[in-house]
Amino acid sequence: MTIEHQESVTTSEHVVETDEENDNFQLIIAIFIAIVTLTGAVMAWRAANIEPGPKEQAGLRAVLNLETTRLINNSALYKNLRAYGAYFLNDELQYQLTEALAFALPEEEPLLRQKRAQSTDLAAVGRRFFPQRYLRSDGSYDSQRQLSEAYAQANQSLDLDSQFYFDQANADDSRVYSIMLLIFLLTVSLFCLTIAEGLHPERKMLRLTIALIGSLLFLGPTINFILTELL
Repeated sequence: MTIEHQESVTTSEHVVETDEENDNFQLIIAIFIAIVTLTGAVMAWRAANIEPGPKEQAGLRAVLNLETTRLINNSALYKNLRAYGAYFLNDELQYQLTEALAFALPEEEPLLRQKRAQSTDLAAVGRRFFPQRYLRSDGSYDSQRQLSEAYAQANQSLDLDSQFYFDQANADDSRVYSIMLLIFLLTVSLFCLTIAEGLHPERKMLRLTIALIGSLLFLGPTINFILTELL
């Protein structure tokens, strides 16, 4: 066997080995591209299924319920306060007339007694037009207690916590934004892998470097997505 023939055989073997290595590299890159594409599709599907809209609508309904409850409760409170005001004036007048009787002249007593009796009757009637349980020991009206109890009662049958739904909707918006950012990184990864696949085999270090960058850009977002979804 001549030296030229040996060199020809060696070159042929080297070419075959290079072709096999290139085929293996391209196969691995092709598999990675398919996985990246599939992962991106899963992320896009997940983002499409995160819908903050229904939670925002539920929050708006809760706001409407809350404002309606406030309107009804305030209306009831003002009605009771008007009745309490009339009662308070007659009760105070009754007290003042009693004080006046102690220093009244004999000829003034019949009229004062008549007015005191009227004030006593009006005060007694006025007490029926507002809830007695909200009267404090000093005779003042506890409006805050009435509003608190009315709100607690309404909260048992109506959804009044709008902030809960708005917080959930904001969290969903942030989650969608995060997933879209991960999809962008996967797109960059796919671009790098495609470039690496198309480079000439002789530029081995360059395509390996680009392939490594593309792989890291795939693994990072994928691990982040999996951990976030599991948690």
